Amino acid sequence: MTGLSEDAKTHLEQALQANEASEKDYHIRNVLQAHVASDADLDD
Repeated sequence: MTGLSEDAKTHLEQALQANEASEKDYHIRNVLQAHVASDADLDD
């Protein structure tokens, strides 16, 4: 996995600021899904 994109950093910052667990989960899941997809592309 390479460094985090600006979008990923923004999502993680939003997760830290969120008050509701579901909102935190949304932002963290978004980052994880993006990185899993980009790592899968590297395996091809």
